[in-house]
Amino acid sequence: MPEPEARRYREGEENISTQHRDVSVIYAQFLGFDEFSRSLPSEQSVSMLNSIVQAFDGAAERHGVEQVRSMQDNGLLATCGLVVPRVDHASRTIAFARELDDILDNFNDQNSANLTIRVGIDSGPVTSGLVGGALHHLRTVGRGCRSGSPGACRHRVGRHLRQQPGA
Repeated sequence: MPEPEARRYREGEENISTQHRDVSVIYAQFLGFDEFSRSLPSEQSVSMLNSIVQAFDGAAERHGVEQVRSMQDNGLLATCGLVVPRVDHASRTIAFARELDDILDNFNDQNSANLTIRVGIDSGPVTSGLVGGALHHLRTVGRGCRSGSPGACRHRVGRHLRQQPGA
């Protein structure tokens, strides 16, 4: 949560929203883990999932991407440029998505797995705000937030971007 919104919340304000001009929003979902882990002991399955999540967290930190929330479907929703305004939010988000793909490639090589990633990225103006009752959640809405699912996004990130000159 951006610090100005957090401060307003701590001071007792309940209806909090902020406009942001330039933000990239990414939704990423990795696929195939449930099938892969079915035959594994639960401790090993959780350990492997944890290693992927920790690697994703490290990638987010390296690229300045702020995770909004983890999704129940092995996905994550994150932003770049919301908490810390960045003129290079779009390129950072694309680099993050590419690193997620690399993380899964490495996992696949090390574990004879076939996990894939589906990513949607959109950029533009958003409004962020706190919603909810006892458990508040930071939500973003606006043109840049169409990435609620990968199919709804204007930009896809995958191997085809690696093959483009200058990408």
